[in-house]
Amino acid sequence: MREHYGTAPGQYPDHATTLDYVVAAAAGWLTGTLGGALEAGGIDASEGLLSSEAEGEIYLEDKVLVIKKIRVRYTLIGCPDDKREAADRSHAFHSSRCPVAKSVEKAIEISTELTFA
Repeated sequence: MREHYGTAPGQYPDHATTLDYVVAAAAGWLTGTLGGALEAGGIDASEGLLSSEAEGEIYLEDKVLVIKKIRVRYTLIGCPDDKREAADRSHAFHSSRCPVAKSVEKAIEISTELTFA
């Protein structure tokens, strides 16, 4: 961002940009959608057992910064071995049931991965 707007390091305090908030909002909705799907399948995703980290890829398009990709990495803690296949199935379809993902899917590529801890 700094390079795009031509500011020097330290000129302004570092803080999240509007595009960071868009990435975070999409990741939050996706995480909630996956959490709901897991819970519906009898897999506990509450109290921090399901967490996520998101990363967006920003490109310059016609002199405008544009989000082109969002990657969300989920970690599910304490999932019993006999529920992992069900968790993988929930993960496989959850983005197709997420309102935000469906709203932006034509403009932003969304990818997710699920790991067990």
